[in-house]
Amino acid sequence: MRIRLDEEAEWFLSVFVLADGSFDRYSLDLELTSDSHYEFSDEEKVRQALYQPGDENRYFAEILIRYMAEHGGSRLLEKIRPLVTAQFHYC
Repeated sequence: MRIRLDEEAEWFLSVFVLADGSFDRYSLDLELTSDSHYEFSDEEKVRQALYQPGDENRYFAEILIRYMAEHGGSRLLEKIRPLVTAQFHYC
């Protein structure tokens, strides 16, 4: 599943699930001429890093969309970079 995170349609959240339907991992994706993908799986730590009052009632993607609108994609990536477990760059 892919969820657009910004109005420019450059940043996306990809959600990967296993064949049995259980969660596998997330990827923060920057889709430009050169694509970058930053995989992570610890949703709770990302929520903590981005927390604002009221976030406990929001879906994960809604929190990312809010943060992206307020601070931009590069700042979001800075915040979650310590939690990134793999990254891929394509030209």
